Amino acid sequence: MKKIFLISVFSVASVVCSYGQTYYYQHIETVDANKARTKGSGGKYITFTRNSCYNSDKNGYATSKSPHCSNIANTYSYEGKENGLLVFVFDKYTQCDCLSKQRGQFTGSAYDACIWAINLSFSHFGGGRYEYYYFSSDYERMNEPMSGGQTKVYVKSAAPGERGSGPSEFY
Repeated sequence: MKKIFLISVFSVASVVCSYGQTYYYQHIETVDANKARTKGSGGKYITFTRNSCYNSDKNGYATSKSPHCSNIANTYSYEGKENGLLVFVFDKYTQCDCLSKQRGQFTGSAYDACIWAINLSFSHFGGGRYEYYYFSSDYERMNEPMSGGQTKVYVKSAAPGERGSGPSEFY
């Protein structure tokens, strides 16, 4: 009886631990290469798993899928800290691993060519480190470098429609 109970507890715990946590990030501004700021609009849901994150809907389902493998989300893997910020880098290796399985195992120069092609697709839009997400250590702010030296700035907030209604009377 104890064994069945322990197995049940571990099974439930492993399922619960495998789910990610989803947050809404409001796009508050875009900063260009000259530090000029323009007001942002909209936002995005980001779901965090153990060592990665991905763009999702409010339920945690991936909204940005690999162009090569529809069952794989475009994920950003935790890389470490840089200047006090948490760094998540686009996981291009998952994309190439998926391609390898679809088109037959390829290794060596073919695999390297896959990585090169993904790197090229990022650099095509002006170079820079826009295949990264940067988060403050408390995950309250996010920077998303874009092409042309622009950076989108986000803050964690309640999602649209979840803020509640205003007062019934306004004075």
